[in-house]
Amino acid sequence: MVGPKSHSDDWALGPFSNKPQKSQPQIFSSILWTCLLFLLMGLSASGKDSAPTVVLGIIGGSMTLSLNISGDTEIEHVTWNGPTNTLIMAYPKGKITFVDKSYQGRLNTSWNYSLCISNLTLKDAGTYKAQINQKNSQVTTEEKFTLHIYAPFIEE
Repeated sequence: MVGPKSHSDDWALGPFSNKPQKSQPQIFSSILWTCLLFLLMGLSASGKDSAPTVVLGIIGGSMTLSLNISGDTEIEHVTWNGPTNTLIMAYPKGKITFVDKSYQGRLNTSWNYSLCISNLTLKDAGTYKAQINQKNSQVTTEEKFTLHIYAPFIEE
């Protein structure tokens, strides 16, 4: 008759064993890594550390910086910042407050608060940031864009 098989100390311990498990630091380490992974995924999803969207424009032309806002989202206001300062504050029902008056007549917003710039110049190139404030929320969402301006191609 064969007796019960014995196992070394490295074998997995049962739930009622009073011996400490040797892999507890490894388990603790994997839990920390999992938490860190979810934290980083949350930051990426919030848009705070995401790469800006690159947009191309031509001198004298127009372009739109499109926001990712669904139609059912209730917006309190959206602040658009340009390469050097705040440009406009956009409110529901198409109301716009121009902070930088030099852009008046060249800026407009659409139903989803996207920024339209017309009569582009080289000075318009740079980083733009939309700060989106929803009604009944303490969270401000940001979307970033990098605008590159090019001269039109002229055939000879």
